[in-house]
Amino acid sequence: MQEFAETGLPWDQNVFKAYLAYAKTPGLGGESVEHPVRVAQLFNNVAASDTQLQALSLLAYIPEDAYGQLERRFGKETTDFAREVSAHMRTNWAYIDEASPKVKAFVMADNITWIDELQNKFYEVAQSLNEAQENGRQPQIQMPMIPSQRVLDNIAKFAVNSSGVPALEGEFIDKIEEFRRSLPEKLEVFGLKAAPAPEFKPFNETGLLNDSTVKAAYAALAANPRVKADDAEVALEAAQLLSSQPSTRNPVGIAAALLDIGIGWRGPDDFKFLGNRVSDDVIDLFEKYNVRDRGAPEGITNAPVEYRQSALAFATVILHRSLKNLDKMFTFIADNPDRFEPEQAKLIKTTQLAQMGGLVKSAQKFLGEIGDSAQAPELKGLYETKIAAAQEFIKDQTPKPVLMLPAPRKKPGKDFDL
Repeated sequence: MQEFAETGLPWDQNVFKAYLAYAKTPGLGGESVEHPVRVAQLFNNVAASDTQLQALSLLAYIPEDAYGQLERRFGKETTDFAREVSAHMRTNWAYIDEASPKVKAFVMADNITWIDELQNKFYEVAQSLNEAQENGRQPQIQMPMIPSQRVLDNIAKFAVNSSGVPALEGEFIDKIEEFRRSLPEKLEVFGLKAAPAPEFKPFNETGLLNDSTVKAAYAALAANPRVKADDAEVALEAAQLLSSQPSTRNPVGIAAALLDIGIGWRGPDDFKFLGNRVSDDVIDLFEKYNVRDRGAPEGITNAPVEYRQSALAFATVILHRSLKNLDKMFTFIADNPDRFEPEQAKLIKTTQLAQMGGLVKSAQKFLGEIGDSAQAPELKGLYETKIAAAQEFIKDQTPKPVLMLPAPRKKPGKDFDL
């Protein structure tokens, strides 16, 4: 880590103390050890008179177990800033609209710096790839962390015009637009494509239960830039299924299903931030239960009925989508015989049918566990229908064994003699 005199930061008492405090911690380590210094340097360029922002940017990455010392040396305001930054970092800035102006300024400076560092990393990767190709060897490259364009756009939506640092806001807009233009080329270096963004229709076009509790959960899901397109589709289909049956039109259950299925990864900070957006009943279900791992401490038959119904709807949607995708795959193979060697096509089909067979067994086991406890006869009947359809598909697509028939007897001729 470079010496303070080499950083170009002002000889301000608080900035110097913050630099020393960061230098004594593990920091980010590796190539990123200088990152907080670069953020402070950026603040020095766009807001030289605000030495507090420069100091805070050096302290933002200090580990939480050092917050006690941080407060004794720098005061409660600084520690509160560090805690707020940490909470927003852990949620990937999904709730940046609730952040204070200083945290909004920090997140813009932080991401500008990450994008610049990523640009340098891509140059190194491209050079390594060229050298490997020239020498005829397999390139050894490490995938850098690539910011999500949706996260960056979300930051711009809520931080610009409200951070108190106009010069930084303008630079952030320019930086993310430049990043948007260059991202496809960067991803191509790794043979990747940008993940599709989820599409959220207006609520009145979703087919969901028209209830304020459900509306609030849908709005929270649509506003979260971490939500993946596939997760959003599955969440919406499961919630639509629950909304369509008389026995499952429970607003709390439908709302919890949207968040539970749609937000794949979540932590305590999500529960805190979402507590300002959805009802306590929904947060309670969302925090304690997870339909993806069917985790219910008291056993699924003793879990809240809303959770049981969500789990059954999720299982139904997953089985339906799996069977639909498998049918598309087999149809594609059949329609494009020139693209697959016979043995390759056979291996693909055998593998996929075995996986579907495992999914069917899991579905049957789950159906036996949940029984009638979901109190959703229509949904249970639909799930049974999907299981039967999957079994029929496996039966139809599994090659029939070739029977070895005995050779036909010779028909007696004119010279036949007993």
